[in-house]
Amino acid sequence: MTKRILFYIDLFTLHFGLAHYIQKNTDYEIYGMIDTTNKPKNFFLNQNIVTFKNQWFYHDFIDITIPADFEYLKKFSEKYGIDIEKLIKNDRHFNHYNELYTFTENEKKSIVAQECKLYEKIICESQANYLIITQPSLRHSYLLYELCKTLGVIPLVINPSLLGYQTYASSKINKLDSYDTKAIRIEEKSFEELRNILKQFNVNAQIVDYIDKFGKSKLSLIKSAYEFLFNNSNSNIKTHYTYFGRTKNKVLLYSIKNLFKKSLRKNFINKNFQKNIVDDNFIYFPLQVEPDRNLLLGAPDYADQLNSITQIVKSLPDGYKLYVKEHPGQNRTWRDISYYKKILKLNNVKLIHPSFPSEKIYKKCSLVITAVGTSGFEALFYGIPVIVFGDVLYSNISSVTKMNSFDELTSLIQNSLNQKPEPDELNLLLKLLEINSIDFDLFGYYTIQAHEFFHDSHLIDVKISEQKMKNFLDTNKAHFEKIGNYLIKKTY
Repeated sequence: MTKRILFYIDLFTLHFGLAHYIQKNTDYEIYGMIDTTNKPKNFFLNQNIVTFKNQWFYHDFIDITIPADFEYLKKFSEKYGIDIEKLIKNDRHFNHYNELYTFTENEKKSIVAQECKLYEKIICESQANYLIITQPSLRHSYLLYELCKTLGVIPLVINPSLLGYQTYASSKINKLDSYDTKAIRIEEKSFEELRNILKQFNVNAQIVDYIDKFGKSKLSLIKSAYEFLFNNSNSNIKTHYTYFGRTKNKVLLYSIKNLFKKSLRKNFINKNFQKNIVDDNFIYFPLQVEPDRNLLLGAPDYADQLNSITQIVKSLPDGYKLYVKEHPGQNRTWRDISYYKKILKLNNVKLIHPSFPSEKIYKKCSLVITAVGTSGFEALFYGIPVIVFGDVLYSNISSVTKMNSFDELTSLIQNSLNQKPEPDELNLLLKLLEINSIDFDLFGYYTIQAHEFFHDSHLIDVKISEQKMKNFLDTNKAHFEKIGNYLIKKTY
């Protein structure tokens, strides 16, 4: 029987390129759930590069004027075991992160009910065997992933590895499909030797490099601003709920205010955050970027980081401090100064400057507590025990403990402080990652496509010509071949 692949296709061109490659090299039927703005939509409507057996444009099925079907949502949650209320609460478009539009409860549930009905329709009509998607960053793509899992459609999630410049695919987010290490043979290594591997494949260095390059071109910013203000009809504010409230005047005013706020916040950080370590006994809690999938989807019960810090402080053993470090990736806006002041007022808490090297913290800290970030993984290379709030790629290591409730945090901290991690488990995990991954810089690809199509990501509602896409696919064919062959093997 011919295999059927459903692609979640947004403006991340890797999905489209992979659909093209897999169609050329297999007899699989290709389906597309397409989530795009209006200008790129014309490309997908008229392109002849990929022949979709069927395709659905997400925003065509969402009409905010339709009353919410509350009874349907309740039955949907019960039927599939998906917490719709929690997903709505943590949707970055529906909550406080959205400063340009305030959704009513009826609007939120109207959108989600229509979305759920669409996904049931797509899965029923396509009878897909597999879903190909990168790590979902937004609620509506995450919901498709969850529903596919429940209905027997196997996700092939393209995940960035915890080793820099590496990528792996699995049926889960941030998890390998198997952690069986019985057949794996390794050479014994010390933590110091393992740290040399980390330095060679340092994912934080990769991300910092990505942040430094991404969206920094002033010329692209000027061009995109001109395009948005003078050559763009801005029709998405009527057709796409994710664009509601984004009028040209509002966006321009918001951008100007944000530049001013960012400057003030940076000055506050430079004046008030520490750039040294003065305590012998401390626990480290790195802040996560907001808004980001790591918190909103990866650790949805712990999205309020200020509350997490407060709860950790209450659970600190006698004689311990809590070191909190701002994430370098928060530099697009930084957090509100009032947020930092609330942390600074807490007893036994010190705020660390985002530029301070994390490795200096790992060398002296006793324990790392993190939502689901890479800091926990890095801490393992220094023999530091870790407490996490969600599922992570390194969960199977015995010195990593998942917290289920703040009620148990005091005992978890005490137990973790008494652990003495050994390097063998970490060494085995690195070997597993090596076996399951391919050499592909996912973040580097983001930068390439942003520069090619989207004004270095300053503007994504742009026209895409078929010829330009063909040239892009040809120029980057080595990438699509590498990942395409890897994914095809996953379907055997």
